[in-house]
Amino acid sequence: MTATFDAVRNACSPQLWSRGIELVRADAVIGERAEADEVAVRVATKGGMIARNVLLFLDDAQWECSCGAAVCEHAAAAVIALKRAHDEGRALPTPKHGAGTIAYRFLRGQGGLALERGVRVGDGFHPFEATLAALSS
Repeated sequence: MTATFDAVRNACSPQLWSRGIELVRADAVIGERAEADEVAVRVATKGGMIARNVLLFLDDAQWECSCGAAVCEHAAAAVIALKRAHDEGRALPTPKHGAGTIAYRFLRGQGGLALERGVRVGDGFHPFEATLAALSS
């Protein structure tokens, strides 16, 4: 783990590393999967509206982020959070709620069918009370 931390730290500019620290302080890093040689985390940005997936390959001191950049604040946040958790003897935080997906359902309305949009979490459906733009702001 130390080799991966050092590799990301050395590849990051001071600005990227600082943004990674800010993401960790904002509790934006959630552990998805941890194995002996690979750790997968999700890093939430923009108020949780976007979540980047970061894979840390511990044996190879390599990483990969879904944002597509070779070096990014998401990878920095991932290794910082992993090192802090390791140093404190705890696991990375896990999601408090299951991830939801955008879902649509048809309803019978006046004069025909109506389309309702919402978030499906497990078996539950939570309709949007506002537009997506309003929810994201």
